[in-house]
Amino acid sequence: MDRRPCDGLTKDGRPCRSFGLEGGRCVMHDPARAEAMTAARSRGAVKAARLRSIRGKLPKLDTARALVRFNAALVHRLLAAELEVDVVRTLVYALTLQRQLIETGDLAKRLEALEAQLPTAGAQRRSGGHW
Repeated sequence: MDRRPCDGLTKDGRPCRSFGLEGGRCVMHDPARAEAMTAARSRGAVKAARLRSIRGKLPKLDTARALVRFNAALVHRLLAAELEVDVVRTLVYALTLQRQLIETGDLAKRLEALEAQLPTAGAQRRSGGHW
């Protein structure tokens, strides 16, 4: 298949480096697709603005309680059509990972505390003491 470059020019006047489709132009420079590309850029701008709106409201998500509150707020914003489903899906996945990291950290702390008690417990047993 012949992969010749696009015939279009970039905003600064240099040749486009994308591969041309039928007619010699890439998706971005094809006049027949100009309206669709403008609509796609507009949708992208709306999604980016919604993501920026979240960025300013990020609480510290380092406890299970904070994760529950943030998740509830996401659900409410989704139901109010303030956020896209894909954005919420991605954030919920990230919250799931964060929960697992919090749980792993908590388990590690508990294990260290138990291990720290082991030498003490062994000494008490040898001396006849009780736990």
